[in-house]
Amino acid sequence: MTSHPDPDEAIAGLLDEIAGQLGHPVPAHLQAALRAVSRHLFLPPTLWLRDGNGGHEPCDRESEPDRWWRAAYRDAPLVTQFTKGGQQPHVVCADGAGGWPPNAPYDRIIATCSVRTVPLPWLEQTVTGGLLVIPWDTPWCNFGTLIATKQADGTAEGVLAPYGAFMLMRAQRVEVELHRDVLREGQKPDRSVTELSPWSVAGTDLAAQLHIGLRVPGTWHAWDTEGEAAHTRLWLADDEATSWASVDYDGRQLSAFAVAQYGPRRLWDEVARAYEGYVAAGRPGVPRHRLRISPDGAGTRHQVTLS
Repeated sequence: MTSHPDPDEAIAGLLDEIAGQLGHPVPAHLQAALRAVSRHLFLPPTLWLRDGNGGHEPCDRESEPDRWWRAAYRDAPLVTQFTKGGQQPHVVCADGAGGWPPNAPYDRIIATCSVRTVPLPWLEQTVTGGLLVIPWDTPWCNFGTLIATKQADGTAEGVLAPYGAFMLMRAQRVEVELHRDVLREGQKPDRSVTELSPWSVAGTDLAAQLHIGLRVPGTWHAWDTEGEAAHTRLWLADDEATSWASVDYDGRQLSAFAVAQYGPRRLWDEVARAYEGYVAAGRPGVPRHRLRISPDGAGTRHQVTLS
C-alpha cells in the first residue's frame, strides 16, 4: 500500500491543475478556501468515477487507496452515491415544443429551455395535480422559473422562483435588430425629461426587471456606451419593430435624463408606469409573482397576479 501524500501537497497540485486551465494563478481568497478544508475528509469510502464508456465504475478507498486519493484531489466531478433501482430515461429526438404524446400524461414536465408562453401540449400532457417546471423569459428579462400545478379545469397555476436563465425556445424567438429593423431616417420622436434612472429599470434589480417584463409585453432593451449622442443610452424597442425609445445619461448628473419616444407605443412611459407599480407594491420579490396558464386556441395565455 502506497502512503498517501500530504493534504497540503495534494491541494497544491489541485491549485496548479486549476491554474493551468485558467491560464493564471487561482485568486488568493479561493486558494485560502481550498487550503482550509481537506477534501478527502468529506468523501465516502466508495467513489464512482467515469469509466470512459459513458458510465461509472466504483473506486474503493480500501482496495484502491492511491486511485481514490488522486480522484479526491483532481479538478473533476465525483459521484458519491448511486440510487439502487433507478430508472433509465427513455430518450426521444423530436421537437420538444410538442411534448411526447405516446407516453402522456406526465406527473412532471421539466423544461431546459425558457419560454414566453407555455406550449399547449405541455399543459395538455400533464396530469391533474402534476407539476410544470419551466424557465421563464420575457423580451425585457430572462430570469425566473415557473413552478405550476395542473388544475382540474385544464389550467395551471403557480409562482415564479428566482434564477433559471435558459436559452429561449427556438420557435419563440423574434429576430428584430435595432439599427436594421427599428430605427429609420426621418423619424421624429417626441422628447421629454425623466427623473427615473434607466438603471432602476434595467440595472441590477432583477426582481424589478422581471416585474416590468411581465407587464410591458413585447418590449426589450439594450445599453449603448459607445454612441456619439450620449455618454450612456438605454434603448427600448418592441418586437413589432414599430416603436422605440431612448433614455440618455449625460455623464455628469443623475437627477434628470433625456427621453425620446417614437411610434404608436410610448415604451418609456409604459416601463415607467410598470416600475411605479413595482415600487407601490413594496418592491415584490420574484416569488410573489403568480402565473395562471390557460388554453387559448392552439396556444396558451398567462395572467399575472401578485400574492
